[in-house]
Amino acid sequence: MPLLALDLSTVFWALLAVAVVALLFHCMNVVTRRRNKRTAAEVAVFIENFLERRGSEWDWDEFLTLPIHDPRLDRIRERCRDLPRVFPSLDKEDYCSEAGLLEMRRMVIGLKAAGNSSTCSESA
Repeated sequence: MPLLALDLSTVFWALLAVAVVALLFHCMNVVTRRRNKRTAAEVAVFIENFLERRGSEWDWDEFLTLPIHDPRLDRIRERCRDLPRVFPSLDKEDYCSEAGLLEMRRMVIGLKAAGNSSTCSESA
């Protein structure tokens, strides 16, 4: 009998571990599905801070990796993410070429013109 009880105990703990892992993955999935609700002004601040070398490298990483709820602002985020590929820099220390930095400055101007509205035009 003790062998059977041990087996049931082992099965119980194994099932509990699987349930906990499944719950953890579910919670992580819910969190990652949630999108940032940023305004045009906030997106402009992220880009401007990067251009002016303010903030930390993790601020820029956060901006580039977390999708934004507003599709137009998210396209701007994706465009910023793709700049090193579209406008590669000759110097590996730089994020992108001067043309890419100029595009980012244009984005900031457009975002500031849009103000806090989530309807903004994307620089192309």
